Amino acid sequence: QQQQQQQQQQQQQEHRQKPTRGRAAQAKAPPEPEVIHISSDDEEGDNGQAGQACTEASRPTRHSTRISSTHMEEHEFFKDMSFLYHPDEPKRALLVKGSELKHLRDEEFLNDTIMDFYIRYLQHQLPPERRARCYFFNTFFYTKLSEKTQKAAQGGQPLPKDRAGHARVMKWVKNVNVFDFDYLLMPIHEGSHWSLVIVCHPSHIVKPDEEGQACILHLDSMDGGHTSGPVFKHVRDFLRYEWERLALAEAEAKGDGLDPQVLLPTFQPGPPSAPQFPQIRLAYIPRQDNHCDCGLFVLAYMDFFCHDAPDVMPKDYVADLKRNAKALQNGTKSIPSRNPNFLTTRWFSTLNAGGLRLHLRFLCHHYLLQQADDPATPECDLLRKRIAQYKSHADNKMLGQCYLPPPEYHAFTHAQHAVEQQQRRQHQHQQLDVLDTQEDWQEQQQQQQQQLDIKDTQEEWQQHQHQQDEPHEMQQEQQHSMQQEQQPGGHKIEGSGLLDQEALESEEDATERQRQRQRQRQRTRERHLQQQQQQQQQQ
Repeated sequence: QQQQQQQQQQQQQEHRQKPTRGRAAQAKAPPEPEVIHISSDDEEGDNGQAGQACTEASRPTRHSTRISSTHMEEHEFFKDMSFLYHPDEPKRALLVKGSELKHLRDEEFLNDTIMDFYIRYLQHQLPPERRARCYFFNTFFYTKLSEKTQKAAQGGQPLPKDRAGHARVMKWVKNVNVFDFDYLLMPIHEGSHWSLVIVCHPSHIVKPDEEGQACILHLDSMDGGHTSGPVFKHVRDFLRYEWERLALAEAEAKGDGLDPQVLLPTFQPGPPSAPQFPQIRLAYIPRQDNHCDCGLFVLAYMDFFCHDAPDVMPKDYVADLKRNAKALQNGTKSIPSRNPNFLTTRWFSTLNAGGLRLHLRFLCHHYLLQQADDPATPECDLLRKRIAQYKSHADNKMLGQCYLPPPEYHAFTHAQHAVEQQQRRQHQHQQLDVLDTQEDWQEQQQQQQQQLDIKDTQEEWQQHQHQQDEPHEMQQEQQHSMQQEQQPGGHKIEGSGLLDQEALESEEDATERQRQRQRQRQRTRERHLQQQQQQQQQQ
């Protein structure tokens, strides 16, 4: 607190010493939150290429997340801490410093140290049977393989470019046979961008199998990222000369003479669509929606591929991948995948890949706290707080706030899909209930209409009968009156005019009765219509 007071006093003194120009404008301006600019002092690639890609002026600013009077960034607060990651091989321990956390800030590129740390972490987390089938190259392997410098042979003459690349990385694989693995995973880093190459069944290149298909897959999370052609050539040349090296070593061990040229035709450079060794740039896979998550997607590709890859990559499945890649290039319609949850856009969500940044922070916090010299320091207290916060998000399966590994992600999406199906079925049942109600209402309306039609028919029949009876009755009355008027002796009956008047009145009464029936029928129809409208409103 004393240091803080001294700093405030110094700032006030410096402020008084400044010229008065613009001071009124500064006083009127609202106070701005303190921000810390992300620097580009640490490069991700060779020769500072990655650092030049995002300069300090072009990168956005972010608010400090450190709750302290010094407003320190996390990587600065933990810069004196570090941990060694060596789950199985202490001799190959990887040193990760607390300052590396600056590469895990929002909108930052992952560097080689963070990438190599998580690749080793993935390798260690795999089940033993899966780990024995997958081989992981480190992040420097392809960089060394694709260097443009030529290596001199024993005679002093420079080697060809393809052989020079293999010679530069030969010592890195001298104690391992890469053809004993089913899948080779090679991260690619060029021009501040990350992508991934996966070689499937490399042993089937020289020993074809009826079921499995040897192929090279290029997974790039961004359009316009790495060009696949040069990448395929470097990987193909490495496999070619590595097979030659192993074959010659085996022949020397057995004492057999072997012509190296016999081994090369299988690996001769050919078009990417060569049927014996397809090389495919995957078209429909999860992709990043920003400029900085390419490293996260490469790690997610590795994680999900190692868990979801089949024992044998079927030939028809590889053929479908190749057709879809051509369809994307030609702008034609793609074909449905035989496995919609593997190497497709439904493989995993973009939110889950973005949450991997927070997961990497959590792992670094965990190991920094685990290997801390003094667990009672303020740094360790902050680490515990960060770890507890991430665990709460992971327990609640909050996509975007945490990362779900493949088993948990598949279980989560399966449960979510089951809930969506249940909701869809309920919605369908509700729609069917509504349709049934509408059908019942329509049926009721039809019945009522039929009843009204029957009543109208009966009334019309009665009216018709009455109209037919009225003339007959009038004729009988007239005949009866005429018989009464004529008496013996030719005398007329008195009161004949009254009979004529009664006949006219009976005709008027009949007309009035007909009008009354019409008005009653009209009122009946109006009453039925009102009842129908009330029923509709209630429904």
